[in-house]
Amino acid sequence: MQYDFTDDVMGYFVFQQGYKGGGFNFAVVGGDPFLPEKITSYEAGLRSTLLDGGVTANLTGFYYDYEDLQVFKNLTVQALVENAPKSRVKGVELELVGYVTDNTTIQFAGTYLDAEFVSYSEDDVIFPGIDLEDLSGNPLNRAPDFSFMLGVDHEIPLNSEVLDSIRFRGEVSYTDDISFRPFNREEDIQEGYALLNAYMVLSGRNDAYSLRIFGRNLTDKAYYSQIQGGGLPIGGYRKGEWSPPRTFGIELTTRF
Repeated sequence: MQYDFTDDVMGYFVFQQGYKGGGFNFAVVGGDPFLPEKITSYEAGLRSTLLDGGVTANLTGFYYDYEDLQVFKNLTVQALVENAPKSRVKGVELELVGYVTDNTTIQFAGTYLDAEFVSYSEDDVIFPGIDLEDLSGNPLNRAPDFSFMLGVDHEIPLNSEVLDSIRFRGEVSYTDDISFRPFNREEDIQEGYALLNAYMVLSGRNDAYSLRIFGRNLTDKAYYSQIQGGGLPIGGYRKGEWSPPRTFGIELTTRF
């Protein structure tokens, strides 16, 4: 459903129901099949162009109701998929683009999330022999409460025989605390972190080619991209994977 408040402001509402098929845990001897995942989603938002086209602003609110959410679980050397009976996600997204000049833009994107298991109990393979834990109210995996990105783009037209333009971009992003496992233990959480990236792009005539020079994670922030837990006969284990450190590179793209 869509409604145009003015020529520059539009509102909408979307109701959807989705389905993700179930399956079998063939890698686990005696593993139970997992059920289909179902979702009912509600989304409402505004799309607008303000200040005579100088600013684009988009606001979105959403609510997702999951039934039998499929959750990944490590065992010893195998892994399986199981179901969390009830889960829900609600949040707000804001996107802003400001056209400062014909060649300079500022972009902002921010998200607030409230994502949790409503009904879910599970045993932690890291601590074998312990009874099922009630995980209701714990945050969903990889669902930070808050995240944002702020970027600035500036393009310099060259119009030479070789190069059409050169573009510079800098961006900073922040991601709030992330829980990688449903038990929400302190050891399973990556604390909030910020990243700084920069790019320079040289574009050839008629976009025939481009040369991209980049620097990612310029502050060399150490943070986990993943934390997993598993079980062994003598006890459980927890392992994490580091994200790439400060990285520089060059990419050449050609179009035929």
